[in-house]
Amino acid sequence: MELLGYAFNSNLEENYISELIDSLNVVPLNDAVVNMTIAIRKNNRIKLPDAIIYATAQVMSGKLLTNNIADFEKINGNVELFNPLNL
Repeated sequence: MELLGYAFNSNLEENYISELIDSLNVVPLNDAVVNMTIAIRKNNRIKLPDAIIYATAQVMSGKLLTNNIADFEKINGNVELFNPLNL
């Protein structure tokens, strides 16, 4: 939701992101993600969508790809952060 709400520079760029998203696994909002989101929000000044994203990566033992590393690097956690534009 957050990514697709971005104002893309072109249809090609938006289609690329849509195809990338379609290739990923969807993780439903479950109790573990909700509880982790609450814990993250209690201990960090972070927006709810970012907390959900980070909590999902942490619960799934996954990596977080974001073009906005600064929003996540202050969180105490063990999620590896990667900027896909730097890979």
